[in-house]
Amino acid sequence: MNLGFVVPLADQPEQCYNAITPHSMKSSKVCGASGAFLLLGGWAGVMWVFLRSLSLHLQICWQVVVGRNFMIFAQATGWGIPLIGIVVALVFSGVSFRFGATCHINHKNSLADFWIPLLVFAGLTVIIQFATFGYCIKVYLASLADNSASTEGSSLPTYTNSIQTMSPRQAYRRVRRVIQLQWRGIAIVLIIIADVVFFSVVFVFQDNTVQAVHDDQSKAQDWVLCLIGAKGDRTKCYDQAKSLVVNEATITAVLILLAMNGIWLLFLLGRWAMVLGWVDLFSSCRGRNKEFVSVDARYDVKKDTPDEEPRLLWANGSLPAADAVFFEPSAAANTADLGRTGNLRPARVTSPRDGFEDMNPLGMNRI
Repeated sequence: MNLGFVVPLADQPEQCYNAITPHSMKSSKVCGASGAFLLLGGWAGVMWVFLRSLSLHLQICWQVVVGRNFMIFAQATGWGIPLIGIVVALVFSGVSFRFGATCHINHKNSLADFWIPLLVFAGLTVIIQFATFGYCIKVYLASLADNSASTEGSSLPTYTNSIQTMSPRQAYRRVRRVIQLQWRGIAIVLIIIADVVFFSVVFVFQDNTVQAVHDDQSKAQDWVLCLIGAKGDRTKCYDQAKSLVVNEATITAVLILLAMNGIWLLFLLGRWAMVLGWVDLFSSCRGRNKEFVSVDARYDVKKDTPDEEPRLLWANGSLPAADAVFFEPSAAANTADLGRTGNLRPARVTSPRDGFEDMNPLGMNRI
């Protein structure tokens, strides 16, 4: 979304095609690029907060472990639907310079191909999010009641026939753990949805206002007469035009909120490990070994690789004497009489070290 505002800054495009017509995506490539990025950013933001809210709802309310299948589904819908959405919007509505140096979707067919689908997913996100909050409140209140009942009743727990049934306190502890892990995601969902709803309401109202003036041109009569009297100097007729457009303060607030979404994402979801991961990725492009080996695999390799010369240590960490004699365990040692210790490795017998002739075997742990 921020690229929609950055692209025009690099080229400083001419916004007007002629005295009364702005440039559109058909006459300006910069306009088409900035408008496409803006629409794609809006769609992607709404879809990904929807998927984030859905994932949180499945984990908290339905105890579903989101895994690889959900990841594939999220990638397909999180990028597929926005791409389809901007194609439909650009084909049936198009973009043009409507305010500032950034192109925005035209009024024609914009409700059907952009605003309504966007607000539908935003509304679903709000419903899912508040349903999750409602479930958390219900579990918390139930845990309070269960806590008071357990102190008044028997201290012995009761179990049902269903292995998946959890007590209210168990459910509350599980929900609390999930919220502790996902509170940043919850905050991002609320922030993005608030921005999108505010953005949508403002520009839908702007489109309706412009369309109303187009349908009933008498509403712009005072402004036109002012322009005629001022010999085309529009700066003298701003007061008459206030009723025809959304005020500048509201538009500025929308643009600032949209630009701050990236900052919120950085502060709430950014991790230093991400920076290290990118550094490692770029470093691997310089000829380093690109084979991926997990930490567990490396640990297993180290654990399974025998040393060339095994070294044995006493309990205090010192090396045995050079004349120490080691005996291999016999087959008779592996008997049923060993019980639970049958899987333990047999002890090795060594000669005592010099200086400990009178050692008490039962007191070796004190050395």
